[in-house]
Amino acid sequence: AGTLYIGTFDGRVYALDTVTGEKRWPEAAQLGSKSPIIGSPVLDKETVFVAADDHVYALDRSSGKPRWPKPFEGGGKIWSNVVLVQDTLYFGSLDHNIYAINRLTGELRWKFLTDGAVTATPLVANGVLYIGSFDNKFYAIDAASGQPRWPQPFQAEAWFWARAVEYQGRVYAASLDGKVYALDERSGKPSWS
Repeated sequence: AGTLYIGTFDGRVYALDTVTGEKRWPEAAQLGSKSPIIGSPVLDKETVFVAADDHVYALDRSSGKPRWPKPFEGGGKIWSNVVLVQDTLYFGSLDHNIYAINRLTGELRWKFLTDGAVTATPLVANGVLYIGSFDNKFYAIDAASGQPRWPQPFQAEAWFWARAVEYQGRVYAASLDGKVYALDERSGKPSWS
């Protein structure tokens, strides 16, 4: 049997047995902010990572107890899903930033400022983070350094909210302008929309 980790609207995280539905932790983990958990928890072998309000928390998978000395605190609410790639957690924030933090310590690796809120779930492919913002721009950012990879971000007619996908050298990004854009992975130039 497996374990299902669920975040709730009042800032609690539950660990439930997938077969019986019984609680795996003696009690739910109450996150300090008691704010809604919008994104889904993400897991590694030992840790459940959860964003609530403007914080990211690391909880022990077997007990629900905190694994970091203190949660990571960003500058705005986090509505995007947190994505784990190797030893880095990536996510966007309503403070217009895209963050990369160390999964073991919760310390900031880098942040990248856009001109709008970032609610999309990041896509990391071939060492590049792809994500759109409410500034109508779609970005390619070096996942290790936080530096832009394209000469300029791709510009659409409306916000980017959805997670992009990558396939055979193209990144496909949907915008609230009603279009899907096929962008060259290396240059950001559109092939079609």
